Amino acid sequence: MIESGRVHDAHADAWAWEGRVREPFGGGSARLGGLRLMASGLPDARWNNADVTGPDPDLSAAAAWYAALGVPWGLRVPHGRAVSVGTPLFVKRCFALAAGDARFAGALPADVVVRRAEPTDLERFVGVEAAAFGDPLAVARRWIGPAWGAPGFEHWLGEVRGRPAAVATTVTTAGDAGGATMVTGLGRLSGTPAGLSTGLLRHVLASLAATAPRQLVHVHVAPGDDLAPLAHLGFREFDGLTVRVVVA
Repeated sequence: MIESGRVHDAHADAWAWEGRVREPFGGGSARLGGLRLMASGLPDARWNNADVTGPDPDLSAAAAWYAALGVPWGLRVPHGRAVSVGTPLFVKRCFALAAGDARFAGALPADVVVRRAEPTDLERFVGVEAAAFGDPLAVARRWIGPAWGAPGFEHWLGEVRGRPAAVATTVTTAGDAGGATMVTGLGRLSGTPAGLSTGLLRHVLASLAATAPRQLVHVHVAPGDDLAPLAHLGFREFDGLTVRVVVA
């Protein structure tokens, strides 16, 4: 049975790995008292965060760690933990399931193809992600590039009539939560069918179900994100994480 604590641990595992693969680019990861820290090296707090994992997080040590890297940062605080430092932004809602429990009803339109990205797809992937999330191309490239082809990462493309139109990234870890895969960066180009994102996520789940049906799959969404695809595919909601900016 999946519990909120395991989903939070899986989230921290995935983000720690995001930091680890970016160590050559000014990022990193660390464990301090009651915290799992990661940094990307990018000058944006959303990509430099610490997950609160214990009742008495050492926030002074975290501040020193991020200051040494020269990046802004924030916290993700599980529901029920009292941490008041920084400015609260929103609650990141947490959803999870075992891959083999997903529901796969529905089919992609005939002109849509979903596939794993190949090494030569980097710029196509960067272009779709930048447009989908409103980031400059150079920023999206700096975020995606270090993880492209790195262990534990897979990147997925949804194509409409042969043109890339949707993206997703999976981060697979075997840390505190055991075997787990985070699906993140799920986005599509404006003007494409809403069902494209659902189809892309369904394809990723089907791939995981075929190879590791008991694998924990977790997804985290911000306010305003469409929750219908998650319910449609069988995801269950767990306690959320409050996102707080400490140094903007």
